[in-house]
Amino acid sequence: DWDCSDGNVACYQLGYDKAREVVYDSDDYFGYWSNIRSYYYSCSGDEHSLESCYNSYTSSYHCYTSNDVAGVRCVQSSDSSCSSNGALRLVGGQSSHEGVLEYCYNGKWSPFCYLDDEEASVACKQMGYSQYAGFLSPDEYIWEINTTYTGSLFNYFSCSTYGTENSLSSCTLYSTSSSSCGVSCTHPHAIKCYEPSCIDGQARLVNGSIAQ
Repeated sequence: DWDCSDGNVACYQLGYDKAREVVYDSDDYFGYWSNIRSYYYSCSGDEHSLESCYNSYTSSYHCYTSNDVAGVRCVQSSDSSCSSNGALRLVGGQSSHEGVLEYCYNGKWSPFCYLDDEEASVACKQMGYSQYAGFLSPDEYIWEINTTYTGSLFNYFSCSTYGTENSLSSCTLYSTSSSSCGVSCTHPHAIKCYEPSCIDGQARLVNGSIAQ
């Protein structure tokens, strides 16, 4: 029984972050296979190699149809690690206040496959910007990014109706578990925030004839 728990461990072992899909009829995805050895794995999803899971196999090779061969697609959330869980950053934009939104989740930068206006507004606020300006389309940022996104390490955040929270960590996080597959997306959400033009309480004179 090949499931997401087993697929997660296979992806961990291969250096990826999580499984985003497990398949059973691998000829539809990866081509035909024959002369295989029949393995059985039962993982909890927290192991770091398939050898650490309960496993058994037959002693001889058999020619099965490729429908008997298990396969997995893995999530590569980001090429870099992070040290402050809950931190945010924008990458790949034309300026510092726009780009793909990434969240530091369990030591890895992860993009958002699902993001609404309320959560984007809170994200801009958390990063020190005055307001959220809107979403960016892929052609506005993708050429700047070296990472090939395949998915997110969590499902989504849910903030209050008007986005009154000061950080996404104050909102509800719906995460994936060690027994569930990750969230798949090739074009994660990119946003644009308003850069503050002044500090609260600051004063200035404009359009006068002399500077006094």
